[in-house]
Amino acid sequence: MALARAAYAVAEEVAGRDPEEARRLRQAAVAVPARLAGALAAPGPLERDADASQARAALGEVAERAVRLSTRRGSSRELARQARDLEASVRRVLGGSEGLVC
Repeated sequence: MALARAAYAVAEEVAGRDPEEARRLRQAAVAVPARLAGALAAPGPLERDADASQARAALGEVAERAVRLSTRRGSSRELARQARDLEASVRRVLGGSEGLVC
């Protein structure tokens, strides 16, 4: 949830100059907690892997979008770092496919 809050803060800062990118950043960020919850509650390994992979894809999208956005205090760079770190943790703990699933 901290990642979603950070993404919303970045989106708020850039919404005036790029409302579509801000909307897409918010969309990707809110997908992460839902997919992680799905992976943790999955009844079997196939379902867990599918949700973990989708969570990783959403995290990758958050990182990519954050890198493209510039913010005054570097909050977009920090968001990208957080998303990459969380993606690595999800990969380590929950697995998922090696490639990103969109």
